[in-house]
Amino acid sequence: MSTRYRASRALQAFILSRAGDYVAVDRDTLPEVQAMIDLNYEPDMMPVWSGGCERTIYSAPAVNHAFRAWHDRLHIRLGAAFNADGEFRVACAHVAEARKAGLSDADCCALWADVWGQFRYAETHGGEFPANQDIFVAAVFRRGLDAAITATY
Repeated sequence: MSTRYRASRALQAFILSRAGDYVAVDRDTLPEVQAMIDLNYEPDMMPVWSGGCERTIYSAPAVNHAFRAWHDRLHIRLGAAFNADGEFRVACAHVAEARKAGLSDADCCALWADVWGQFRYAETHGGEFPANQDIFVAAVFRRGLDAAITATY
């Protein structure tokens, strides 16, 4: 049986504090989300995709949704594109904010694996993110990022 990683309570509480206002929606493409922003939501209300929360490192879908809201807000604040350079910059910002808040090295490594690690995994696997993100992050801790991205999760 593969080991699963679960984010600490401190990391999850930090994510919830960083999310801002958001709403989980069943749309997952950028044009669909942009249309929802334009037509239905207040400017500060961040729509995030409600799906794909079954095998994350977080204890509840609401924490995963909050993470997505924080992540997307960082993209906007940094003017970071959804490409390798942008994801790297956003991953660095996640970790910098977590370090500044006094989170543990393990929490910072988990954020790094969850953002930059999954992006690198998708690059290696034809655009597919790990279906078992919790096992993938555990593998990053156990084997290192370069080794973890070569397996399938």
